[in-house]
Amino acid sequence: MKHNKTTFIILGVGAFLVAAIVLGWIYLQKLDEQQQIASSFSLAQKKLAAIKIDDLNASKDLYTRQISQYNSQITDTKSKLSSSKNSLDATDDILAAAKPFNFKIEQISSAGIGTESYSGVNCQTLGISLRLNGDLSAIANFVPVLSQMFPTGVVTSTKIDKTPLNDVYQGQINLIIYNYKGK
Repeated sequence: MKHNKTTFIILGVGAFLVAAIVLGWIYLQKLDEQQQIASSFSLAQKKLAAIKIDDLNASKDLYTRQISQYNSQITDTKSKLSSSKNSLDATDDILAAAKPFNFKIEQISSAGIGTESYSGVNCQTLGISLRLNGDLSAIANFVPVLSQMFPTGVVTSTKIDKTPLNDVYQGQINLIIYNYKGK
């Protein structure tokens, strides 16, 4: 078959049209991708503009003050915990505090100083047990006094029983005093 000039022109125009269509399709895809990127960039700029440096600095200052307050509280707590009490000092304090109350301390006992982990901090502990006889309200009112006397102490148990004698109650109070020996 003989190819003439017209056939070559038609083939050339056809190849050109196919190439133009393919290039146009690729261009439209790239244009759509550019629009999506421009939209994302615009949104990111708006979000970034919404973040105000002054607000961030104010938040930073607030958090710095809070950290300072927390550090102060930690220091205060450590100083309270470091006021070591031995069983003789604690016994003297308890006897002095009990004088105005209408009961008799029958026994004060302590197993001595031990060690216990309290909220992840190793502390020295002093366990004290009291046995009392007297007026019910006096014994009951003495328990909060112990908590006030020893701010690092915990009243672990209180037991009050009526004795065969009229209006005489027997009380058993156990408390632990925590002391911190550390940095």
